[in-house]
Amino acid sequence: MLHLYLMFIERQDACRLAFLKFLKNAQVDQFNCSSSSSSSSSNSSSRVVVEVVVVVVVVVVVVVIVVVAAAAVVVVVVVIAVVVVVVMVVVVVAAAAAKVMVIVAAAAVTVVVKVVEVVVVVVVVVVVV
Repeated sequence: MLHLYLMFIERQDACRLAFLKFLKNAQVDQFNCSSSSSSSSSNSSSRVVVEVVVVVVVVVVVVVIVVVAAAAVVVVVVVIAVVVVVVMVVVVVAAAAAKVMVIVAAAAVTVVVKVVEVVVVVVVVVVVV
C-alpha cells in the first residue's frame, strides 16, 4: 500500500516537473514571439496556441492524477474486501469447529449417561438378586 502511495507521489511530482518545464518553455517561446518583429496577428495566434496547449496539458495532468487516485482507492477497497473475506472464513471455520466440539461433547455426555444407566441397572440387578 505504501509502495502504491509512493508511486502516486512520484508520478505527481513527475507530472508537476513536466508541467513546469512546459510552462517555462512556453514563456520563453512567448517572449521570443513578442520580441520578434512579426505582425501582431501572429503574436496573438501563437499566444492562443500556447494557451490552448497549456489548458490541454493541465487537463491531461488532472486526468492522470484522478486516474491514479482512483486506482489507489480501488486497491484499498480490494485489500479491505480480502481482509473481510478472510475474517469471515476464519469465523465460519471457528463456528464449524465449535459446532463439531458441541457435537463431540453431546456424544460424550450421551455415552456417559448410557454407562451410568448400565451401571445402575447392574447394581439394581445385583442388589435384587
